[in-house]
Amino acid sequence: MKICRVCNSKEIRDSFTLNNFPSSAQGWTKNEIEAKVLKEDINVFECKECGLVQITNQPVKYYKEVIRSSAYSEDMKFQRLKQFSALKDLYITENKIFALEIGTGAGEYLNICKELNWESFGIEWSKENIKKAIGKEKIINGFVGESNTEDLKLKLFNLVDKEKINFCFCLNFIEHWPNPIKSLMEIKKLISKEAICLFEVPNFNMIKEENLYSEFIPDHLSYFTINSFSYLINKAGYEIIKIENFYNDYIISCYCKPKNESDLKNLNIKYMSEKEMISKSINKLKGNIFFWGAGHQALAYLSMIGTNKNIKVIDSAKFKQGNFCPGSGYRIHEPKILEEVNSGDLIISCGGYNKEVLKIAKQIINGNFNFYYIINGELKRIQ
Repeated sequence: MKICRVCNSKEIRDSFTLNNFPSSAQGWTKNEIEAKVLKEDINVFECKECGLVQITNQPVKYYKEVIRSSAYSEDMKFQRLKQFSALKDLYITENKIFALEIGTGAGEYLNICKELNWESFGIEWSKENIKKAIGKEKIINGFVGESNTEDLKLKLFNLVDKEKINFCFCLNFIEHWPNPIKSLMEIKKLISKEAICLFEVPNFNMIKEENLYSEFIPDHLSYFTINSFSYLINKAGYEIIKIENFYNDYIISCYCKPKNESDLKNLNIKYMSEKEMISKSINKLKGNIFFWGAGHQALAYLSMIGTNKNIKVIDSAKFKQGNFCPGSGYRIHEPKILEEVNSGDLIISCGGYNKEVLKIAKQIINGNFNFYYIINGELKRIQ
């Protein structure tokens, strides 16, 4: 049964099989006969739920290691140096960058960090890669998501304080992971809550447009478009800052940061702080109080205010007039009742129509009135 490795859906949009493809991208042999048998069928399918294109094949035996052919490209080195140089000006406010690379390989990109005078650290599974690396004393042996994260934390935080790690990057490695959600979630335990992350994967949008079926290989378990990569990043608990194509559209670059607080937290704080403030602010008014608005925002405010015998609610919508406000029980009147009053206070709560309603109210009123909006839980007088 095909199950999506990102959203766990069993709903499949489409699938096909590539026959007798190479069994790995790194399966070099010294023997022709051995080389010819290193082939397998690649079973490709697209998840109907999240849109991720993926293969059902088992991970290659070295999927935890990073092997970079791009390390030999002078152009890629130049582009990375340019990309990293721009990063500080765009996203990182601290004077010093402490960078952590997930999947360091032989430290090729840590060398670029060094050129930029950054403090850099890495995590790499292959002990052979670590031996080759310059600055290997700052590279920890392990794989995020399957190694013991507590052990990785202990080793890393002996080298650098967690709160100092303000940049994390993982370049063209996520597509190899059998459980990318778990690994991305574990990464958050290794970096500052305010860290900027750069995650990159090969661009399947380009592969689709060019019909490059030869790009499928068992090494790459997942094939991300901008949409499916965005879904993964969000589901793993990151907030996307920017996502774009990079390096002749071959790569998707996602700049993001850990999403540390619920979106509801600030709303709840605001509600709790304003709950009594609104009522107290209105109850200070003396005499006639008119409340123009019986839309959903106004109804919420009226319920929070509670019973006040001086308040009369007004609304221009005829189908509301003569009815009573749910939650507070105030009767809704026509605006023309303002013509009969010589003085009072008019509170306008009509959202985006506030200015229009204020203009209408001033045309109706002949007496001496004070006008207010509700802003941040308080009455703000309109001059």
